[in-house]
Amino acid sequence: MKKTLLTVIVIVLMLAETMAQPFALATNNVDGSPFTCNLLEDLGIYKRMRVQATQNSSSATWEFPALCSFPGNVWRPYAATAPIPFNAVIPPIPNTAAALYNSGNGGVAGNLLPVTLGHYYTFNVQNIFTPTGSPYIAVLETDNLPVAIQTVTQLPISNAVGENIPVNVTITTPSDPVENVFVRYTTDNFVSSSIVQAIFTGTTGTAEIPGLPLGTNVEYYVYSSPKARALIEADAILYGQVVHDMYTLEWNTNIGQNYSYTVTAVLPVKIDYLRGLKQDNNHVISWKANCVNSTSTTFTLERSAGAISYSSIFSIQADALRCSQPFTYTDTRPLPGANYYRLRMRDNNDIVTYSRVIALLNKTAGLELVSIAPTVVQNNRAILELTAALSQKTELLITDVSGRQMQRLSFQPVAGSNQLILDVTALSPGTYFVTAFSVQGNSGVLKFVKQ
Repeated sequence: MKKTLLTVIVIVLMLAETMAQPFALATNNVDGSPFTCNLLEDLGIYKRMRVQATQNSSSATWEFPALCSFPGNVWRPYAATAPIPFNAVIPPIPNTAAALYNSGNGGVAGNLLPVTLGHYYTFNVQNIFTPTGSPYIAVLETDNLPVAIQTVTQLPISNAVGENIPVNVTITTPSDPVENVFVRYTTDNFVSSSIVQAIFTGTTGTAEIPGLPLGTNVEYYVYSSPKARALIEADAILYGQVVHDMYTLEWNTNIGQNYSYTVTAVLPVKIDYLRGLKQDNNHVISWKANCVNSTSTTFTLERSAGAISYSSIFSIQADALRCSQPFTYTDTRPLPGANYYRLRMRDNNDIVTYSRVIALLNKTAGLELVSIAPTVVQNNRAILELTAALSQKTELLITDVSGRQMQRLSFQPVAGSNQLILDVTALSPGTYFVTAFSVQGNSGVLKFVKQ
């Protein structure tokens, strides 16, 4: 999708583009009465414009002129057709509600389904580079302004053969129920690609790119869409990779390029375990590592109050012999409330990797769910991370989207960081929520999807 073109090619295409491209969107009875026309935002592979309806209308129309000047070349149906469906890819097929090339102001404006006052309409149109070409288009309807993708973080920053890569995404506001956020990844420069869905708690979500063979170069970015994953994948079979662009509400890259990594043979340093226990008012963090591929490793224990911004609280350098032995550090001045801990490991080649995150509660009572992995469960098992201020009987409840209880189990966590393996074999494919309860109250909610 976001490919870098040689400068010479870009210049040549720009010179030809005024004859080959729709540069504007014109509408009737959507965001003005009756007619407005504005230039599209050029995103490289496609162009976009988002408008908010200023009225209810059953007679709204659309067209893509070369510029906001008439008469002139325009992309719209050849003849009157049924309204363009919202949230669907429209291929350039004659005698349909497609954006078809018309010279000299030919054809007729396309119709829209009734638009709703206050709703947002995102018009996506494929960039084309032939004088009389016709693009794919889509019009996406949302009842709220689509959320913006704020940050994308990959931890660890490299991965070994067969190991999944978690991609953490933050958005500006909690996602509207009709919006989905996907990580789209490729191993062949987006000739083909796959998507994995991020599962959110509030404004923070995680998706996992599956483990891939040694030496694989992976590129990815993040986009949001009103479409479900299965529907996007089905349309990709029909129309090709263009459907990802057409179904995009917002996307995020690292300064205009794709995020990327290469699958390595093994991680130079791998954590055997990372644990945390409460002892009175102290937090005792212990870990053991495997450093067989590093002659010297620096372990930095980092802490955060919100699992976003971390700072160092302890560091130790270890040679291969010391690295094979357990480590322990006692945090005698934990922050109030939840404390999140992770290890940053730098090997002798300056390769940096991170451990998973654990949490401990600096409270007299209570518990909190930390994470569930994977968020999209494909093999009937998931690992649930939670932290408890004290050891007490706890109930774990799994419910479906309608609130029906699907599974319930009892357990007694330790005072500190805990891991539970969830077996969801009995659950049908769908979206579910996990909550933990004790006599001190509940833990908050995590969401996962079973496929």
